[in-house]
Amino acid sequence: MRILFIEDDDSIREIYAVYIRNYLANVEVVTCSSGNQAIAVLHNQKFDLIISDYSMPDGSGGDVFQYIEQSEIITPFLLFTTKRIEDLSEFINFKKQNSHNQLLKKPLGPSQFVKLIAATLENVCQSPLSISPKNYIKVRASYLFRYNKSLIDIYLKISSGKYIKIINACDKYEKDVIEKFYNKGERFFYIRETELKNSLNEEINTSFLLYEPSHSMSSANNFLNSILVIKDIINGIGIGANVVSEVDKAIKEIDNMIKIHPHISKIFSHLKNGQNYFLDHSFALAYISSAICNEMEWSNDNIAYKLTMASIFHDILLESAPMAIDEWRKGFHYLKQNYSEHEYIEFLNHPIACAKLITELKDVPQDIATIISEHHEKPDGSGFPRKLTASHISPLSAIFIVSHDFVQRLYDNQFEEKAQYKIIESMLPHYTDSKFARAILALKSILERHEQNAA
Repeated sequence: MRILFIEDDDSIREIYAVYIRNYLANVEVVTCSSGNQAIAVLHNQKFDLIISDYSMPDGSGGDVFQYIEQSEIITPFLLFTTKRIEDLSEFINFKKQNSHNQLLKKPLGPSQFVKLIAATLENVCQSPLSISPKNYIKVRASYLFRYNKSLIDIYLKISSGKYIKIINACDKYEKDVIEKFYNKGERFFYIRETELKNSLNEEINTSFLLYEPSHSMSSANNFLNSILVIKDIINGIGIGANVVSEVDKAIKEIDNMIKIHPHISKIFSHLKNGQNYFLDHSFALAYISSAICNEMEWSNDNIAYKLTMASIFHDILLESAPMAIDEWRKGFHYLKQNYSEHEYIEFLNHPIACAKLITELKDVPQDIATIISEHHEKPDGSGFPRKLTASHISPLSAIFIVSHDFVQRLYDNQFEEKAQYKIIESMLPHYTDSKFARAILALKSILERHEQNAA
């Protein structure tokens, strides 16, 4: 069974997903942080149950419900909110749309939350669904990368039934503790079920993990935290260790460059806490574009450096992640209607502005600025800011544009491995020009080889 869980509060989304994955057997959970992101996922994927918060900044639960109504999707819908259903005009046909639809009233602790989900699935499937309590609950490594303090002990599983403690309760931990085991192939860590229950406040839904900013934390360190998360997320794409090594080397060089340019550090200050859309998007783009070059046998340290630098700087002067996401999902007409003229013009010009910033730095290859200035162009000439056609777009920019498109679509699909081939197939008709086609076919080859190796 597959559940789509939509919640903009990171701590609620993550910990409740942990509960569902651990307590309900044979259930897969896909999480989204906004209504519009969920709608994009629903374009390509099917679910047995949809659970959604109501109030979210980028598309509400009401938007999601209206979408499934209009699309005639009959999947049961659980609305998880503090609001009364009678006060929400979008839900006038709530029970009529599906008899299994119901309201889950916040605050609701995770244990009770899981019991209600199990009851709903039992009613839908007309068969019993057991809730299996466990002594140890597994937590994805990417979840731990996001934070730096745990309220409970964290364990590593060394064999069946045997666990060793690696992080003490209430201690701050360094990311390299998690990374050390991650690099050895560990993708999950464990917590005691009893400790988790004791740590959670059933009324306010607090998480057992915290992020405590440090005054000594540099923006470069925040880069590295986000990299760890992306390495975990793109693990299922099949990017080789040699590519990862090249990109990591480039990132360290860029890290050193940032340290000696105070004005660059200041620009990066709004990415302070390491939990930012731009960072995740940028690092995924660096690894994927470099992997494509490697697959095309057009790769060296210099190219990895160029693509990584372009990835980090291509949107650096944009302050609004929602605006970048809205342009991708809804287009320029929506931006014109919903943002100020100043914001709209600034967005249109950001590729040129970001490219200009790069040229102000010493010893930076010119083609990095070219990649940045062209990253929103399209082979048919419908892109921006200069409406270049394929013949006027550089080969490296073509690889970057394909990678950028793929990352956006992966992001919309929550980096789900099952969605990768559908994404590639949907992209192919848009990239028929030879230099773009070579790039997307190289990416397809990476995915196919990874699937064969995993079989």
